[in-house]
Amino acid sequence: MLRMEADAFIHCRVPAATKAAFGVTARRQGMTDSALLRRLIDLSLQSAGVVGEMDVVAAAQPSAPMSRITVRLRSDDQLLLRERAAALLN
Repeated sequence: MLRMEADAFIHCRVPAATKAAFGVTARRQGMTDSALLRRLIDLSLQSAGVVGEMDVVAAAQPSAPMSRITVRLRSDDQLLLRERAAALLN
């Protein structure tokens, strides 16, 4: 699935209990409310057969510039990663 630049909003109002349950569901999946909602919208559009049309629009848009990612590793994982990287360079 292509990730398009997020520059538009979809708003809706739901009961407080629904919002709370949605938040719990999102956190159980390790996501924010927004990320879960985006995933559900993407799945709905995919099942409706709209994804193909979205891919054409996304392909026409310029790709985003490179971005930085920060990852926290336990010390033993970091050591293992360094060892594997060194082995690739040799």
